[in-house]
Amino acid sequence: EGLMLASAEGKVVNANPAVQRLLGRDEEELVGRDVDMVLGEGWRALVCSDTRCPVDDSAYPDDFVFGIESELQVKSGSRVPVLLSYAVLRDSLGRQEGAIITVRDISRRKGDEVKILGQSRELKERNTGLLTLNSISTQISQTIDLDRLLDTILKEITGMPFFDLEPRGGIFLMEEGFLRMAAELGHDEKFFRIHQQIA
Repeated sequence: EGLMLASAEGKVVNANPAVQRLLGRDEEELVGRDVDMVLGEGWRALVCSDTRCPVDDSAYPDDFVFGIESELQVKSGSRVPVLLSYAVLRDSLGRQEGAIITVRDISRRKGDEVKILGQSRELKERNTGLLTLNSISTQISQTIDLDRLLDTILKEITGMPFFDLEPRGGIFLMEEGFLRMAAELGHDEKFFRIHQQIA
């Protein structure tokens, strides 16, 4: 867990080795810097009690906030997704003396989320395909008219949402060395004439 201590003036006082590794900066590069320069704009207002600091209690009015998702720019220039939390430090009279900030690298979690979303999309597509096959199977068992059956199959297949295309297509049957268009959808008469029988 990365830990950073900020002063009442909004400056970094201490940064543990985990934060240093994450940001790619050593302690000398972090200590004394403005918190906004390290964590991004708006953090200084949260940890600073100095009268010269900007005041914005509306964003995070509590003394403790957990789990603010953000991205930090590291020394190499790349951006790392992080989970930030902070707790205000107060003296015995209740005056704010600064804050302790935790920084957790959530790159792996973000990568897993992207992977899970991809798998979810893939499962949804497979499910749609299975539902379409099931519908076609039902039509086959209920219809003995081949032309009607082929029209229904063509409409089912071209209506599958993951194609995301204008419903258009054709089904050809092999008959004595020729392809005969047995069903078509979305084409004009000229297309039908040209493709009616293909050697």
